[in-house]
Amino acid sequence: MASKRLFIHACAVVLLLRLCLPVLLGDGFTYISEIYCNYLTAILIFCLSFLFILHKFFHKEAVILSRVDVPIGLSLLAAVLSLAHSVNFSMSLNAVFVFLSGILLFYILHDSLEDEASFHIFWRYFFAGALVVSIVGIWEYFLAQHPLSIEVRRVLNNFDEGTNRGFHYKRIASLFDWPNVLAGFQMLVLPITWAGFMLAQKRWQKICLGGSILLFLVVFLFTFSMMGVLGFFLVSLLFLPQVLKISQQKNEGKFSFWVVGIGVLLFILIILTVRNNFDVSPRLDYLRQAFCLLKAHPFWGTGPDTFPIVSTPYVTQRLGFSAYVHNSYLQIWVENGFLGFIGVLALIGVFILTALKVLQRVKVHTDRIIFIALIWAMTAFFIDNLSNFTMLRPNMSLFWWAILAVFFAFERNRAGDYLENQHRAIVVGMRMGVGGLLVLSVLLFFLVRMSLSLLAYNQGVYYFNKYKSEAEVLFPGQKVKPGGLNKDVFKTIALDISLAEDFFNQSIQLNPFECNYPQARADVFLQKYFLTKDIQYLEMAQKNYEQALRISPYSYKIYINCRNIAILKKDPAFAKKLFDDAVLLCPMLKKS
Repeated sequence: MASKRLFIHACAVVLLLRLCLPVLLGDGFTYISEIYCNYLTAILIFCLSFLFILHKFFHKEAVILSRVDVPIGLSLLAAVLSLAHSVNFSMSLNAVFVFLSGILLFYILHDSLEDEASFHIFWRYFFAGALVVSIVGIWEYFLAQHPLSIEVRRVLNNFDEGTNRGFHYKRIASLFDWPNVLAGFQMLVLPITWAGFMLAQKRWQKICLGGSILLFLVVFLFTFSMMGVLGFFLVSLLFLPQVLKISQQKNEGKFSFWVVGIGVLLFILIILTVRNNFDVSPRLDYLRQAFCLLKAHPFWGTGPDTFPIVSTPYVTQRLGFSAYVHNSYLQIWVENGFLGFIGVLALIGVFILTALKVLQRVKVHTDRIIFIALIWAMTAFFIDNLSNFTMLRPNMSLFWWAILAVFFAFERNRAGDYLENQHRAIVVGMRMGVGGLLVLSVLLFFLVRMSLSLLAYNQGVYYFNKYKSEAEVLFPGQKVKPGGLNKDVFKTIALDISLAEDFFNQSIQLNPFECNYPQARADVFLQKYFLTKDIQYLEMAQKNYEQALRISPYSYKIYINCRNIAILKKDPAFAKKLFDDAVLLCPMLKKS
């Protein structure tokens, strides 16, 4: 029992760390920071899974299986199969590691949550995370321009980079970077907090939880996620009356109706004033791109997390570029193939069937309120993903896996006697234990290598940017630096660019599947050519761009870089061919 609670504490701490890592790292929500956060989180969960299997193996305990094992297996198989022929192996491998870490977190929590005290432990962590996210969101939206807040952001080193996206669009994004993602998180938090409010016995508990509901609702509304808010209110009309009917407490009922009424009025006010220029044409374009890709790749998919690369040939407007379809199920089909689509539908189907059986047979009012809240949260989340991408976003995916684990663990513990199907368990024997540990060890090895390659790349980018800032001082306003520099001037800037090259070399050695690394090294050689006018650097730059192109053949930007090399080599015919190839991948280049 004590060991299982330790695993619950560890899982909850990992979730809180995932929320705060961009701030703790001091880089905000940059592209490199996001990937590095994914790697660190995956490493922590894999290490936790390693300890989990070791514990089960030495204590000869069984791992309790869930009702969604088959859908999860189908989804994982689809992800691995699509990875094998992905158009960008490195991006897809990152996505598979994120997906696998979510599955591992699900099984650790599902096995460890076995009594009321363990559920309370996990919920306290989750509730604390929701409070932090909401308070940061309120500060971001209403107080970000206060002089004291500006000083705090300066001290926290680029923390405003993570909040700028929401602030720029006048929407709350908080620690999730995207307002839509924060809205998805609040959908999971609000119903469970509402259930806690209904079940609270002490007055101070009711005050705290009631105030938290109001806070979460305000943050939720000020994400201005129109489809998400509308969907959540419609789902709430179905489930909230059920909770109030079971509770039969007049004060809580009045509070709930007041909160819903205020929420609806604020929603209408937001539509009429703040968000009255909502444009759906980009989202329709994302959907059209997805259907075009389904015609081209109906069965196997293009590889996890490759939509932003493969969708560019079908973009027809300036706002049509996106990393997400804004429909998670359609994007899973595009990227993971038909098998992945069937896997996620099967998972939702098992959830619905289990929820219906639970609602029919669980009569204890406290258990019933909690079940309705969990079903309410997951139903709203699944419906929201018809027009959102929270199921796929790495910094959000772990949280819905966690709530799904809570639902099935609670169903196993409280409703198992009511349901015909008994849960199965597998004893971790020699073969399973050793095999699982070996697989995790191999995956951890690759994860660590990828993390180290990213660190080396980040250092290379630092020195390359430092070189560019120094070169700008030496040659203000000139895009191409003149050759024939005297030795003293060359030495002042040559060290930084040489250090950048060394770090990029290290990143390529550690992870040869990432196209950004040879591109970065090509940029270094191009700058060396500008400095020295030595043609060998131009040839080396071309070879590295071609290497990047072999890794990611659907990236039109690499074709543009190769075309620039051809122009420098005074080969207009080849430059035109490369540009035509880029236009085939991104027709919008004709308009630029």
